[in-house]
Amino acid sequence: MKKNILLSLLIILSFPLFADINSDLIYYVVRGNETKVLELLDNGADPNAEGEDGRTALHRAILNRHDSVGEILVNAGADPSGVDRDGDTYLYLAILRDLDFTATALVNHGANPHAINLYGNNMLFLALSRNLETTAIALVRAGAEPNTIGSNGTHVLIMAISLGMAEAAEQLVLHGADVNIKDHNGYTALKRAEWRGYFNLIELMKERGAE
Repeated sequence: MKKNILLSLLIILSFPLFADINSDLIYYVVRGNETKVLELLDNGADPNAEGEDGRTALHRAILNRHDSVGEILVNAGADPSGVDRDGDTYLYLAILRDLDFTATALVNHGANPHAINLYGNNMLFLALSRNLETTAIALVRAGAEPNTIGSNGTHVLIMAISLGMAEAAEQLVLHGADVNIKDHNGYTALKRAEWRGYFNLIELMKERGAE
């Protein structure tokens, strides 16, 4: 009988403990304190904990632009497919805030690489437009469409080369981008790569039939 009472007390007492540790997690996430966030997660805090407003720890990290904290939470098990009240994915929100670490972690942990925003742009186009090369590479490797045309009519291969993202351009070519695509002025992706002096990319494109 005493054992049952003691066990019941321990169970009851455990709930405030975890509630407190999760509240602490939200508190330190909002403040961008990486050390405390790691410590709390190591001690059992839930990476999917929600604050009183219903926002998760990861959502809070993204809204407050704490890139490293967001990455920590995703790597600790925060849901990569989360959405806010407006239906925007955490990946979309992270890209809009230029959170390269968080966005890359989300993609690497299963966020949808094919998601499209209200303006018809997919995450790959958005990542490139924000100069988030690491995120763009992760998206391509995760299956994002390598022949995406953005809402401005620009092919992602042309965009990557024009914005100086040679590695992203190489990944696009390796995953099937049209190497003979032309920009609005009639210049090919190969010509743009030549202007940039991207010799590895030039060789790769020629191997795949660029003219």
